[in-house]
Amino acid sequence: MPSPLVQALRLRPGVRLHAGHDDRVLRDIAPAPTPRPQPVGARLPMQPLSASSYEQLRACPYRFFALRQLGLRDEGELDVDVDKRDWGIWVHEVLGEFHQRLSEAPQADRLVLMDAAVQQATRKLHLANEEGEFLPFAVAWPQLRDAYLL
Repeated sequence: MPSPLVQALRLRPGVRLHAGHDDRVLRDIAPAPTPRPQPVGARLPMQPLSASSYEQLRACPYRFFALRQLGLRDEGELDVDVDKRDWGIWVHEVLGEFHQRLSEAPQADRLVLMDAAVQQATRKLHLANEEGEFLPFAVAWPQLRDAYLL
């Protein structure tokens, strides 16, 4: 069938279109179905899910797959905010470092060990450069630290 534009031209009074011919040659092609891809995720890392990971999986499975399994990260140059996830990673790093130091020196002052762990975790995670962004979390830290050390 001719296109709708050609059909519209045919309906205009005084327009004569000459019939053309198609230079294409007809040929027979044997149908060959394409097999469906069968993705296998055996090589993709799957760690135990934390509560936040599980929530991320429920909210958007595609985003979970891209971030958690493929390890893709967003290089947001405008996104410099320190969020709760960064706070959680920082707290885990501080406590891990604290317990490592405590196992090496069990008789040492725990507050001194904790403060040293705080400084090392802050340097390691590059949060010293984000002082203003990290301030709300830094204000909450002494209360959490004191409750943990009791």
